[in-house]
Amino acid sequence: MMVDSAKKVVRSEGFFHGHLLRAYERGRGVIEQSLRGEQQIFPFQGSAGVGKTETITGWISEFPSQQTAQGKITRPVIHVTCPVEPNQRSIALSIIRGMKGRVLSRSNTTDVVEQAVEQLKILEVRTIIFDEVQHLAENLSAAKMKIAVNFLQFILDQCGVSLILVGLPTAQRFINVDPSFQRRCLATELIYPYAWISPSHRQGFAEGVALIAEAYREQGWNTVLDHPESLKCLYAACLGRFGVLIDFLSHAETNNSRKVIDMKCLAKAYAHGINHQPFSGNPFSPSTQITEQELNAEYVRVLQQAHLPIPKL
Repeated sequence: MMVDSAKKVVRSEGFFHGHLLRAYERGRGVIEQSLRGEQQIFPFQGSAGVGKTETITGWISEFPSQQTAQGKITRPVIHVTCPVEPNQRSIALSIIRGMKGRVLSRSNTTDVVEQAVEQLKILEVRTIIFDEVQHLAENLSAAKMKIAVNFLQFILDQCGVSLILVGLPTAQRFINVDPSFQRRCLATELIYPYAWISPSHRQGFAEGVALIAEAYREQGWNTVLDHPESLKCLYAACLGRFGVLIDFLSHAETNNSRKVIDMKCLAKAYAHGINHQPFSGNPFSPSTQITEQELNAEYVRVLQQAHLPIPKL
């Protein structure tokens, strides 16, 4: 029996702990203050698979659409994906899509921008979560980045909304391109993957895994996730990135009618669900030995891919 992905345990719970919990609470504070009329810009960055998407999902579910007694729908928080080829028209269209709105196909750029502003006001949007912001830094010249900055500030000021800027660490180039915009932004929340070499990181990773194991047991599953011998294997599967871990465990749930997550199940999920398999053997196979040096080397590679400096741990 295929498990309905919408009902998967690992997807239906918000596993906020350690690094992600701080980011989640900062973002929630921005949203709550926006509902009281205070405008803020909160940059939230991290490497791919670190858990940004899960954090966004948590914010959206905590501040859902509302319906007044008169039947009017309001959306206090919307999730907008930055277009790959960003300009005023494509950004405005993305905002409209984030509100589940429609736009006339023949509308010119000015009309599309006016429609975006009007719909933001009608739906009483208070916070825009603007995702994949690195597209603005990676795909635009400095001059065009400044135009995009001015456009976003125009939207914010016209509609009185706050902005949560989510993306890869390269997005910081966009935030820094205009000093006045940079001054409007709160301090950037930068999420690193958990590092195996750091005792406090390892503890944070273990606490997150324990939360997941508890959620599975509450739903009637048998699991070895929080057994001490599982921790290093789970870390090797995701290299400290909690978003990757959640994707991986989602594979472990699929077609799992017995509701058992053991080492055999995890080995199968790793073989089918992890694209980049850096180790010579499957981490969940008893014959595979993964050294501390290998884990640390792969962690450094993940940081280098994300253009993150190597931290002193």
